[in-house]
Amino acid sequence: MIRKSLIIFFLLLSFPTNSCSTVIESIVAFVEDEAITLTELDDAYKKMSIISPEISKEEVMNIIINRLLLLKEASKMKLDSFAINKNTKDISSIIDEYVDIKIKSLIFVRDEEVQQFYDKNKEQFKGDVLTNVKDKIEAYLIEKETNKRLKEHLELLRSNTNWGITIKK
Repeated sequence: MIRKSLIIFFLLLSFPTNSCSTVIESIVAFVEDEAITLTELDDAYKKMSIISPEISKEEVMNIIINRLLLLKEASKMKLDSFAINKNTKDISSIIDEYVDIKIKSLIFVRDEEVQQFYDKNKEQFKGDVLTNVKDKIEAYLIEKETNKRLKEHLELLRSNTNWGITIKK
């Protein structure tokens, strides 16, 4: 009886198992079927904290989630497949192209808005006439409106997408 037990015991030990050899990565968030791992979050946090030391991990996680949301939308427009086929673009440029097409292309700044901004901020232009700074003012106003609309767009994407944060703060 003991001999049978020992044989069974040694046979069980001889079968390979994966239970001890597999390291499971912690998932900290997800966007639809895409997981964000703790390692990805930590790597992104390290990179971003060099540029912006006061940034928090929560802010970095939200940036990653927003980028995934925008990338998924860009994918629906086939911007990623074009970029992959041409092998000339990275993720940031795909997102930039999506924002340019979906948001920025719909923004128009009227001459009256440029004039109003110039009149309110003349001291910042150090005596430059409007014609010399018009392009800079227009670019600033477009960027400001793009950021506003992008924030609204991300809120809409978040409300219509299955996403979540799986770790506690």
